[in-house]
Amino acid sequence: MTITKDPRALDLLKRHSQLKTNASSWESLWQEIADYVMPRKAQITTSRTPGSDLNSDLYNQTAVEANGVLAAGQKDYMVSGNWFAWEPPEELGEDDDAIMWYRKATKRAMMELARSNFYLNIHEHFLDRGGFGTASLHLEEGKRSLLNFQKFDVGDFCVCEDDEGYVDTVFRQFSMTARQCAMKFGEDKLPPIILKAWQDYQQSENTKAADEKFELLHVIEPRMGRDVKRFDGINKRIGSTYVAVKDSQVISEGGYDEMPTMISRYLKWGKDPYGYSPSISTLPTVKQVNFIEQQMDALAEIAAFPRILTPSGQEGDIDLRSGGITPYDVNPAAPHAKPEEWGTQGRYDIGKDRIESKDEAINRAYHVDLFQMLKSMDQGDRTAYEIAERLAEKVANFSPTFYRIDHEVLTPVLTRVFNMMYRAGRFEEPPIGAMMAGPDGSPILPLPKVVLTSKLAMAIKAVDNNAFLQLISIFQPMMEIAPEIMDNWDTDKIARGISHNLALPTEWMRDVFDRDAMREARAEQQQQAMAAEAAPGIAKAVKDLSSANEGGRNTLSP
Repeated sequence: MTITKDPRALDLLKRHSQLKTNASSWESLWQEIADYVMPRKAQITTSRTPGSDLNSDLYNQTAVEANGVLAAGQKDYMVSGNWFAWEPPEELGEDDDAIMWYRKATKRAMMELARSNFYLNIHEHFLDRGGFGTASLHLEEGKRSLLNFQKFDVGDFCVCEDDEGYVDTVFRQFSMTARQCAMKFGEDKLPPIILKAWQDYQQSENTKAADEKFELLHVIEPRMGRDVKRFDGINKRIGSTYVAVKDSQVISEGGYDEMPTMISRYLKWGKDPYGYSPSISTLPTVKQVNFIEQQMDALAEIAAFPRILTPSGQEGDIDLRSGGITPYDVNPAAPHAKPEEWGTQGRYDIGKDRIESKDEAINRAYHVDLFQMLKSMDQGDRTAYEIAERLAEKVANFSPTFYRIDHEVLTPVLTRVFNMMYRAGRFEEPPIGAMMAGPDGSPILPLPKVVLTSKLAMAIKAVDNNAFLQLISIFQPMMEIAPEIMDNWDTDKIARGISHNLALPTEWMRDVFDRDAMREARAEQQQQAMAAEAAPGIAKAVKDLSSANEGGRNTLSP
């Protein structure tokens, strides 16, 4: 069977090959991290059969457990409960109808996310993020629910950044059976090799043909030269191309209105598009503690089952059972020639101390103490003030990666969820107050302002609140002498900012226009009250002045 190669497919396959070459050193590092931190994912550069003992060379589980605490802590304290809110963009002002509409949209999105597989995949995302430093989350319309999330495995995808450092291109290689390809793309779109396997399966129900897998390449990148006036798949802002690797042919070409694949880096590694993680920073320590633990196990076994030094004549006659008796004859020529323990003087206490100190360093790198403290806050083990004081430093250390996942994953995901639900008609008709004029003057619905309201977001914002309260306590004595010091701060912005930081319900906040109107009315009432209070004195002064003027005229007039 002669197959004509597709030039477009060949170009994409060549680009992917180059990206894989560039990422080869990362894949070696990821494999080593998986061996020590995420054994169930240790198949990046090494093939492992299902059911094989992935932990056979792992003697210390501290990093495995610490990364699990980090992932579970981020899930529990970043994306649980009422963890986000959509608010009208600042351009709309504070229209009450718009506020209520976005609030209702938030509640519907919460329910839609709960029905989807978001929470399953975001937990895996957090595990990869803390482990490998780079993680993915892909969102498409699903068959069972509107929102269908996928987490791509590290090593299966390569990425490129745009000029601002955001990942805007993803190449992902994966495998599917002919049956799955027919279900996803349609039989008429299948290239020759996959089509033949699918037809063989249909005609003979050949099990081998049904289970044979074919490599596919999915390329997601900004589309160049599109017709912005058209809205079909091949003119959408983000291009989507599926290539059959063996056939070297494009199977499907379409597009997305928004970037569907969010790539998160725990921290950036220089100019490279991939990320730096606690697992990378602690890998030398993790390997050291694993080696020490292995030696400690050997030392414990020796202590429990000691080495025995025996005279050559007693070889095979030593009874090592509990309560066993081993007879020997005293030899005057060699009085010490009897069975005895040998080489069991290792310092178990030193090894134990080294393991404990290294375990503590590993736990600090994964912010285990931060999430333990947040758990204490939930359980009420300490006062809020005590926790806030101790939390400030730990939150400050965690906040850089928190802001990164906000910008790279959470806000883009929630923005795409908003657009997908709006296009699918899952929201009520927006009020006039929620609309803005588009480029052609027609009304359009602007994207919402995404506000994170999770427990961890509130803990980070509480640091700002505490900083202001500490500032006030320092300046309090000076304010009594010089009240004008308060003129240095915009107290209205501070009051509203602290309210937002504490996740105060939006409906509790008075509209800015209503606030200013109240102040104007209050000032007018005060002026009227002052005028009324001063009126008798003014009337008397006028009367006295009038009398004086009358007297003056009588005296001075000719």
